[in-house]
Amino acid sequence: MILSPLSIILVLASVTALHASEPIRLSYNLPVGSCAKYVASSTLGQSLNVMGKDVVSEVRTTLGLTLTVKERLMKSCSVQVVWTDSKLTARTLGNQEEGHADSVITVPTYGVSQSLVITPTGKVVSTTTTAANQQQAEVLDMIKATKIPDRLIIPFPSDAVTPGARWSEAIADTSAAPQGRGAVITTGTAWYTYRGIADTLGRKCWVIEITSTDLAQHGSLLGAAIEMRIDGSGNLHGVSYHDASSGLLVSSSTRLETTVVMSSTESSLQKVSVPVQSQVNVVINRTEGKGW
Repeated sequence: MILSPLSIILVLASVTALHASEPIRLSYNLPVGSCAKYVASSTLGQSLNVMGKDVVSEVRTTLGLTLTVKERLMKSCSVQVVWTDSKLTARTLGNQEEGHADSVITVPTYGVSQSLVITPTGKVVSTTTTAANQQQAEVLDMIKATKIPDRLIIPFPSDAVTPGARWSEAIADTSAAPQGRGAVITTGTAWYTYRGIADTLGRKCWVIEITSTDLAQHGSLLGAAIEMRIDGSGNLHGVSYHDASSGLLVSSSTRLETTVVMSSTESSLQKVSVPVQSQVNVVINRTEGKGW
């Protein structure tokens, strides 16, 4: 089941705010040895104009992953995320006369994993990655660029909540360019709103809306012969469903939109300014689980 924006609106409209007068505490209560499997997709669409020519591209990535609770560490717990083989579909559109070409690449992710230590409120205390060689390290960077890992664990407030309660978390994300040739830093504030309880994928879930309207992006990319400065802004909208008994993610759908301008930094070159519009849609659905 993949939740479309329309289905998200319909689900939110039908959320039953059970026991609205009775505050509940959102927390991750993950039994040791329990695990869950997910299917996730990330679609990056991009549009830019270069020398009067519109170029539209799309990269769609699908990933399988297994999340396993390894051990308890005081009040925190250690969680391992193991990625399975991913498929990338790349499509580029030039003008109408040129048509388009699709290419499908399967990237082996065997041996690539992440270990997280998280608190009951979802604060990530530490992150350890496992990549045996440079190729696996590059695959891990590719996985991070999909923004799928960012949606697995979201923060919960320390206080009990009723429907309509809001809390926030600062965003500070650095995305490395391919081969480490520059980076883009995204900053802003993510707001979370508890909407109530709904049945999703056969589970009773907390429904949490995610929004950010003040995202800022700054950085630089180094091409073969020129360095480009990047400046822009963006917004994030989505909804996340979490198992009411464990806090574990059941389903998530988010859309990140950004508009940036790429400009040359070399004073000796003719000034080049390229506007770029991007959208990243991430959908994650739990397929099976054990222990909760």
